[in-house]
Order: sequence, then structure tokens, then C-alpha cells
Amino acid sequence: DLLKRLADSLKFELDLITLNRDEKTMTKQEKGNRDALEAILEKISYKSHFVKSNDVQWGLIKYAKTNGLNMIAVISKNYNFMERLFHESLTKEMAFHSPIPVLVLK
Repeated sequence: DLLKRLADSLKFELDLITLNRDEKTMTKQEKGNRDALEAILEKISYKSHFVKSNDVQWGLIKYAKTNGLNMIAVISKNYNFMERLFHESLTKEMAFHSPIPVLVLK
């Protein structure tokens, strides 16, 4: 909701990035998540893009730099205890290493 309000009040367009997937390889849940997000953004100007990158963090940063974006917004994911033991947080890595400001949404 915060990102939607910012885009609406500041009149900027959002770039929705799907990394390392294309329409054919997206799972049913991923497509459902995308459709839900698009429904939320129905009155906001946005473009959807599919980007391939071996490294998610640097793929996002490269996309942002190449396309002149001023900020990267990421939606953090909550993990259960076992997942947290084995998962490295993209959100944390982006916050500490991105040369472009990162807005973390929960």
C-alpha cells in the first residue's frame, strides 16, 4: 500500500521485475502472486519485465542502473525457523550492498 500511495502521489511508473522466470516456467502460485499484485496496482502505471541473471541481487541492480531507476523496492519474505537456518536474505544483502536506495516492504 505504501508503494502504491507513493507512486500515485509522486506520479511515477513502477517496473515489476520477475527474475529468472518467464511466463512458461512460472508456477501457479507465482502467477497468482503476480495477478494479485497487478490487481492491487490496477490504477498505478507499471510495466512488467522478465530478467535473467545468475545472481538475483546484482541482476536487480544491473536492471535498475541500465534503466535509470532511482530506487529498488523489494518485498521481504517471512521464513519459518528451518528456512531461516539455510536461507541467505536477499533483502539484507540488497540493503547493505546496493549502490541504489532500497525500500524494503513487509
